[in-house]
Amino acid sequence: MTICLSPKELKELTGHVRSDAQVKELCHMGIEHKIRRDGTVAVSRDHYEAVMSGVPANKRKAQNDDKVNWEAARA
Repeated sequence: MTICLSPKELKELTGHVRSDAQVKELCHMGIEHKIRRDGTVAVSRDHYEAVMSGVPANKRKAQNDDKVNWEAARA
């Protein structure tokens, strides 16, 4: 899996093909993004998943850390 959403995923998420329209929709949704030099939009998959799940990324990481198999780590 890639670290950024694909152009197809951005189109599905925003409902738009044009970068300027995607940016406007992402701002409305509260999803952080960056504009590349070529004008395309980059959205971190981790940030997108955190916003859409309602759980901040740092909290998701902490939850995953709780699932460490400590018995296996001791071996």
